[in-house]
Amino acid sequence: MQGNPEACMFNIMELSEDALRKVLPKVSIRIVSRLIASYPRAIGRTMLNVMSETMHPCTIQILKDEMCTGTFPSLRQIREAEKEFLKTLQTAETLSEPAISFRNAA
Repeated sequence: MQGNPEACMFNIMELSEDALRKVLPKVSIRIVSRLIASYPRAIGRTMLNVMSETMHPCTIQILKDEMCTGTFPSLRQIREAEKEFLKTLQTAETLSEPAISFRNAA
């Protein structure tokens, strides 16, 4: 995730389903619910599909409850959710790089 340091939904929309599988379990339900509520057509359905394949049904229900009971996120909350999501992805990618480099060195 190099390039533009400012997080935005376009960066998240470009992620592969494999990248989403990597990051979704590591971010909070609140962040995911804010992103889905903010961009239901752009990324919401994809996130829900990936989550339904990889996460426990109880987690999906907690997400749905959070979305139903929560208020629509403010612009500040949306931007914070985008930044946190991309930061978590970048951390996950950074942590996996040494293992790949180590195997290639052998």
